[in-house]
Amino acid sequence: MHNISGAFKSLFLKFGNFLYRGSFLFIALPALVVLSASGTAGATVDPSWTGLLADIRVWVNRLGAAVVLAGAVRFGLGWQSDDADKKTQGLSTIIAGCIVMAMVNLAVTVTASGSTAAAMWGATRDLLALWLPRLGGVVIAVGGILLGLGWKNDDAEGKSRGVQTIISGSIVAALGAAVHIIFV
Repeated sequence: MHNISGAFKSLFLKFGNFLYRGSFLFIALPALVVLSASGTAGATVDPSWTGLLADIRVWVNRLGAAVVLAGAVRFGLGWQSDDADKKTQGLSTIIAGCIVMAMVNLAVTVTASGSTAAAMWGATRDLLALWLPRLGGVVIAVGGILLGLGWKNDDAEGKSRGVQTIISGSIVAALGAAVHIIFV
């Protein structure tokens, strides 16, 4: 079993070194994002080109998932051996895989007319106005718990952290309440 995990580790390290040395990700992924967002308002896009891009997106997503899996394995091995460097490298690899998947999945072409764009902006503004105060309330509640625990243990740092969390939650809630004023 150890030889198999060592083989996978070696394979993923070689693959990562190839990507890093060749700067493959820094050149290919932005190019893919630009190509996948090639449609413009009123333009027609060749269906075969769209299908090819969909296939490329699927495979880049799979590559990103493999990188995340490799990072999770490295992080787990670092956790098992209590090696901080392996843990850090594992988390870095997981984040890199998530960035790869996000770059491909977030590249979308949006076209809208003026009235549709205004309606979409209004819906987004209403969503922010609904959820930001709720999120702020949750953060305030967490801050209250931290403040209470700090008070119970007579811990100055715990009290300070609780008050800071309450203040940050209040700011988020206030921004949510002011969304309709800020974003007209």
